[in-house]
Amino acid sequence: MSGNRKPSATGPTVIYAISTSATTTVTSSVSPAARPTATTSPSVHPPLPPSHPAAAESDFPPSDNPRLVVNELLALVTYFKRRKIPADKLRSYVLNEFKSYDIADAKSLLIEEYGQLAGNPLSTTRRNSSSRPAHEAELDDILGLVDTLASTHTPPTARFVAADLDKICRLSVSEFYTVIALEDYNRKCQKINLDINKMSAHINDLSRITAVHRGETDSSIFKLFDKLEQLQEQLDKYYCSVNSRFDKISSVSIPQPSVNDVRTSSEDIDRSRNIVLFGVEEHRDISVWRGAVDSILKFIVGRDVDVDDSFRLGKYQAGKIRPILVKLKTAWDRRLILQGRRKLTEYESRVFVSPDESLATRRQNTFKRLITRAEKDGKSVEYTDDGDKLIIDSIPTFSLTTGYLTNN
Repeated sequence: MSGNRKPSATGPTVIYAISTSATTTVTSSVSPAARPTATTSPSVHPPLPPSHPAAAESDFPPSDNPRLVVNELLALVTYFKRRKIPADKLRSYVLNEFKSYDIADAKSLLIEEYGQLAGNPLSTTRRNSSSRPAHEAELDDILGLVDTLASTHTPPTARFVAADLDKICRLSVSEFYTVIALEDYNRKCQKINLDINKMSAHINDLSRITAVHRGETDSSIFKLFDKLEQLQEQLDKYYCSVNSRFDKISSVSIPQPSVNDVRTSSEDIDRSRNIVLFGVEEHRDISVWRGAVDSILKFIVGRDVDVDDSFRLGKYQAGKIRPILVKLKTAWDRRLILQGRRKLTEYESRVFVSPDESLATRRQNTFKRLITRAEKDGKSVEYTDDGDKLIIDSIPTFSLTTGYLTNN
């Protein structure tokens, strides 16, 4: 079955069967009517050299009397498989030298000669798919079936030989590698040529686009330079104007801010993460009372609370405990602490927590608290016309501006 063989239209393919007896019976792959039959001496077919593919030794264990079956593809495969040719190289060569029907016939012949392969999954008939043609899958099946027979040490019932020696007689192992290398080289050269042609076309397109837009780019650059010069002139004018205004401002005396202005600016401080802790004993070692702060916060929340900073408020006075301003890492921890501060009634010492509020907010809360307490005690409550001062039982008690007005 050479690479140029066409399927017979007059009858099925017939196997060359050569026995080891004194006579040789020869049949051909033509119709039975035209099939020549003759008996010839074995000397008609002189022995082939051991390195020749047609004289390939089978991968299978020796047998007493195997039949000689003519199939060039199977002879080539068994020969080069025995010489450990890589499967991908052998596959590439067979696909290049043999037709699809040669591969299909070879697979059918291999399964027919070795009936135990009929149940092998690789013996199924392949069909064309979107991933690869059927004959490529059939060739992979042939290689797999040959490997299966060799691995199971099956005694051969047939030995495959070649009749069309023009196809394979010049291929030794080294020459086979050379042929495959040349095919790979030619394929790579074709791919490189295609890539070069694509790159050349792309470069030509870029050249045309560059030539078209070069004039527009040059004009755009000149316009940008003109705009930059205009901006520089405007900046110089602004610079002169700012300098003149700065000179005028520096000659004017700036009044110092009043206490009220300072208090107003203090209202803008971010207090969303701050709390004030009362009742923590004074100690010269800062780490001592800060450790007490951490313990109190953990008692309230039930876990360690991250503190950004903490410090005492006001100047030290003997016999008095200053409050501590605590800045937390997150506003969420502040919320949890304020919600759970009632737990401090069970704490080992008398401490309590309040939110950090501005002076105006604290005075408003005190104002409301004094009103509630006075009304609860049945005292008279009056206000000044501007609503700034609180008068309880005809005594001026508290002012939103200055705080407490009496010592009571």
